[in-house]
Amino acid sequence: MDTFPIVRGKDEKRFGEYRTKRVILEIYDAMQEAIAAGASYPTRLDPAPADPACCHPPREIARRPPTIPASLPDGAWAEPDVDDPTDHEIAVLAAVLKAVGAPAPMRHVRLAALLTREPRLLTPSLPARTAADWRRVIGDAAEPLPPGVARLQRPAYAWGAAVRQLRGSGGLLENPDLKTWAPGPVLDDMHTAGWPDGRAGFVLEVLRERGDAEISQTLRDAIQELIRAEAA
Repeated sequence: MDTFPIVRGKDEKRFGEYRTKRVILEIYDAMQEAIAAGASYPTRLDPAPADPACCHPPREIARRPPTIPASLPDGAWAEPDVDDPTDHEIAVLAAVLKAVGAPAPMRHVRLAALLTREPRLLTPSLPARTAADWRRVIGDAAEPLPPGVARLQRPAYAWGAAVRQLRGSGGLLENPDLKTWAPGPVLDDMHTAGWPDGRAGFVLEVLRERGDAEISQTLRDAIQELIRAEAA
């Protein structure tokens, strides 16, 4: 502690002693005594670490206008191949949370993520011209499934893994009481530019204009049940 002459000088000028050194040594002694006694060390910090008073306030994210598919070239929002589908689930959920920009009902985020990841589910709900552009910029993934084909193509584990990873890293802030999800600050460092941001912004704009209930009515019962599910 004697290698900090500026701190020492300020302490002695203000308190008449090198108070920072004394307090740190007292804390070290108290921690050692707690270890020797097998007890918990009572922190002197007020507020204590992890106290809600230490948290940053919820961030406000400026909502960006969605990109119009008609202005994009063919295949602009096509999904590239990937070894682990969880990577794409994470990108989609992160893009949706970024686009939402504030706490939102979990069901709303799940619905938006599902339509972003499975764009063919949204196609029948779009006006003919918009649906044509939607299919053009995405490709085969936006083509509705043939009659009688009702299963999702996504691996069942990928969505849960994406939710757990984003929740654990602080990218997804969950309020169990209000049943909301919100974007965390670490999302700023996640790359979602391109097809995830493009699709997510467009899907959320459709949901804002039409409403979750109206779009959900066009989905099969099994898919609606997936959206309603409380467990990730």
